[in-house]
Amino acid sequence: MEAEYNLAAGRIKDILSFLKENDNLDQVPLYVLDVDETIFQIFSEHYRVWEYWIANVEWIKDLGVKSKDWNTFIEGGGSKVYQENFDSEEFNTLNGFNTHSPEFNQGLKLATDLEEVLEIIRPLIACYLTTRPESVKKVTSAELEKNNFPNPNRVICAGENGAYLGGPAFKLRKLQLMKVFFPNRKIILIDDDVRTCQVINEQNDPLMQAVIFEGAATSKKEYPEASSWKDVLKIIAQELEPFYSSVLLQMLSSLIL
Repeated sequence: MEAEYNLAAGRIKDILSFLKENDNLDQVPLYVLDVDETIFQIFSEHYRVWEYWIANVEWIKDLGVKSKDWNTFIEGGGSKVYQENFDSEEFNTLNGFNTHSPEFNQGLKLATDLEEVLEIIRPLIACYLTTRPESVKKVTSAELEKNNFPNPNRVICAGENGAYLGGPAFKLRKLQLMKVFFPNRKIILIDDDVRTCQVINEQNDPLMQAVIFEGAATSKKEYPEASSWKDVLKIIAQELEPFYSSVLLQMLSSLIL
């Protein structure tokens, strides 16, 4: 597995280096990254909020789960409970704490292996697309910059209140808008939300695609295409494979001449 990763990393480096030297980077796909659980491990930080929820909120206590058992929380129907109580005063009060809090969204850990992979795929990253609200856009950009991400100010948020349940439609609209500005470039979203990826891929658009990344709450039943960022890198290498033969031929031609 490590050998496969190293081969993929080497090929991406060769392709991007050659295309950059020849001012042809605009040929390759643009990658758009989700933020929560794709870049930042936000669920691990949510324990401190969920422990309070489980201890104090009746409709969560009814699940009969323990505060530190996140797997049981998911299996017990955490997502369903969220949706059923989305409009409740309790939900909005507690969810607002982390959704709109700059303090909560600072210092989050990066997804495993992302720091290593980031150095290789940096030229491919166009922007960041998140259902976070505008109130945390500034801190999101600051955290991306602190972690050495490219274009950290290119964060697209979901308005004043975010888009917890409307995320798939929101992200589809934004990707379709990007296509207007980049009509001949393939745009690929990396996202841990299964339904978002399904909605995008159901468009059957050859220039728009989504890759399911396995975040903390991604259902294993959905068979995520990438269980780690090293898997993402291998998928990117496959996407760039058509460029590799072309690059090799051009490199050989330049040596002969």
